[in-house]
Amino acid sequence: MKSDSVSYTGLDILDALQSATNYNALLKDLVVSNARGARRLLDFGAGIGTFSRLVRSEGFEVTCVEADECLASRLQNAGFETYTELNGIENESMDFVFSLNVFEHITDDSRAVAEVIKKMAPGGKLFIYVPAFDCLWTNLDSKVKHQRRYTKDTLGNLVSSGGLKLISIRYADSLGFVAA
Repeated sequence: MKSDSVSYTGLDILDALQSATNYNALLKDLVVSNARGARRLLDFGAGIGTFSRLVRSEGFEVTCVEADECLASRLQNAGFETYTELNGIENESMDFVFSLNVFEHITDDSRAVAEVIKKMAPGGKLFIYVPAFDCLWTNLDSKVKHQRRYTKDTLGNLVSSGGLKLISIRYADSLGFVAA
């Protein structure tokens, strides 16, 4: 997938979220528990590397894809093998791909999923975490240029259309939905 000089508008939010200890621990634990047995992991849309670092601290080898060149440079400086485009990564080379709060930013998410799947080794797994429900859309979604939010059906269809077998799909933070 070719990036066109991407510049992420939510850097202040990424920086602030580094201190969201419980949220970060929850996502790290979800990634790590699903990645058991995987050797090579890909963080697609790694941002500033918050989750790449947390997952690497658990002993995993993490490669990063980040379209924003400034953020990619930060990842490289942190010691990650980093690419600004997926085409820099060998096809069928990744045992596990995780993408946290990324696909909602991508205009053609179907194409992006198809490109990510090409990088997965046979038997590999894809873990996606995205915001749910358009009815929960806020100014923050607009600020960080979200294209959409997902439901189980829309995310399930997205993954299935790429030819993957859906193992599990669920909503997180149901209490947050009620509070919103």
